[in-house]
Amino acid sequence: MDWSTRRRTVVFAIIGSAIVSLLVVIAIAIFYDTPTCTDQKQNQDETGVDCGGPCAHACVADVKDAEVQFARAVSPAATRTDVIAYVKNSNANAYAYGVHATVELYDATHALLATRDVTINLPAGTVVPVFVEGMLTSDVPVTQTFFTIDKSTVQWTRTTSKPLFPNVKDTQWRMGDQPRVTATLVNPAAKEQTNIKLIATVFDVNNEAIAASRTLVTSLPSQGTAPIIFTWNVPFIREPARVEIVPVTEVRVP
Repeated sequence: MDWSTRRRTVVFAIIGSAIVSLLVVIAIAIFYDTPTCTDQKQNQDETGVDCGGPCAHACVADVKDAEVQFARAVSPAATRTDVIAYVKNSNANAYAYGVHATVELYDATHALLATRDVTINLPAGTVVPVFVEGMLTSDVPVTQTFFTIDKSTVQWTRTTSKPLFPNVKDTQWRMGDQPRVTATLVNPAAKEQTNIKLIATVFDVNNEAIAASRTLVTSLPSQGTAPIIFTWNVPFIREPARVEIVPVTEVRVP
């Protein structure tokens, strides 16, 4: 093979190699799917399908289910029934927002009196009170109350930060025909907080909820305080042993 033939062979080999490399790049770009946390595949060191590893969502096997600690019907008036429920998220490093649940009330014959769908948020490592007002507007006695979480709507998201809530102090209550609960709300953040929702639950000596209510603090000054007041128009059915006031609005920090 003379020199000119060898040179043409080398040139053609280089051109062929370049073409093949280009085709490989194009094929990869067209046919290769970059792993993501939404591709419905377990890849890129994920511990489950689109969960764990580099993904924000936690795998079901790595978290505990939300627990309904109790659900109870309370009657602030003869023809009105509210519901108070406590839901616990025991996962210190995972939260779930926009969780769907169903509240149901039954009478002594197991007949369904009322049902309502609610949406709740479960910050990491918290017990969340859920107050459902005006579930029933009749004087039919409620004998059973159910609060059921739709597990298909629970999407756990991992977090390393802890939720921050305003603090409640100096809780006091007054009995009578129109009971009253008062307390002071404290802002731990160097930023004004607005529209803070709070739920008060009154418990008897047997740790059973006997009354509940909610209120809204429209403005809480930076590192300041605001009064909280809850009132009822009828006496409590039993003597209170304690009152829990829980903010359900997280503190927003700068």
